[in-house]
Amino acid sequence: MYAAYFDESGDSGIVGSPTTFFVLACVLVHETTWLDALDALIGLRRDLKGRHGIPMRPEIEGKHFKNGRGVFDSLGWSMEQRPRLYRTLQRNQAEHLFIRVFAVAVDKRPARQKGWEPRQAARTFALGE
Repeated sequence: MYAAYFDESGDSGIVGSPTTFFVLACVLVHETTWLDALDALIGLRRDLKGRHGIPMRPEIEGKHFKNGRGVFDSLGWSMEQRPRLYRTLQRNQAEHLFIRVFAVAVDKRPARQKGWEPRQAARTFALGE
């Protein structure tokens, strides 16, 4: 059995929405490896705190790599440093976290033209309903 964590990005509205896409991301971890994945993730966060001063508790959001805010706010990292860390984290995930990740991105305008509600369309594609 797998445990799944879903997280939404953007909003599903069209009128007055600042986003063109609605994204539903999923992290999957098998029941036999979830504790190893959790231990590896805690170890990674400790390493980030020790090496770079990135606090352990706040969420590290993708948009923060781009805009330098959030956990990077007080670090003063350049635009070159943040993507380097992002790539390192992606490699670490692939090699040590025992997880699978996927995302469904729905372009909201074409979805509406087909009669799809973006949030439901993302769920349908993610879950194969």
